[in-house]
Amino acid sequence: MPLSISVEVTGGEEVLRKLNALGAKLTDFKSALTQIGNELTSYYSGSAFDSEGSDFGTPWAQLSPATQVYKAKHFGAYASLPLMATGKMRSSFRSQATAMSLTIDNTAPYFKYHQLGTSKLPRRRMLAADSDVKQIVRRVISADIRSKLGVL
Repeated sequence: MPLSISVEVTGGEEVLRKLNALGAKLTDFKSALTQIGNELTSYYSGSAFDSEGSDFGTPWAQLSPATQVYKAKHFGAYASLPLMATGKMRSSFRSQATAMSLTIDNTAPYFKYHQLGTSKLPRRRMLAADSDVKQIVRRVISADIRSKLGVL
């Protein structure tokens, strides 16, 4: 449900002009959302990925023995590490911001199968809204609003 605020001002065209300008500022969060997107893509490809799902409450399932044998042959150092081989998925997080929305996704074509899981592949979440994500969003949006209100 959209937020709607109404204010009636009597007298003072300057006050009315400032309130109208403030209202316009509070409908454009592109700069803040771009900052959030940059911080979150770094978080998802960094510590959230390093925690192997623990940041989101459920550690990633260990690899099957057959997968470990395959990875040992083709990706030696990563034989026992889930979702680690070439680094493509880890480096494929991206974000796109508009005035009122932020989209974060991963361009690796196989990301969705790991993120959601399948009948043959266990779910290994790499993207979620945990307490760290919520803290980043709150901090950046709060600072942006304070700046727009002239309260630093």
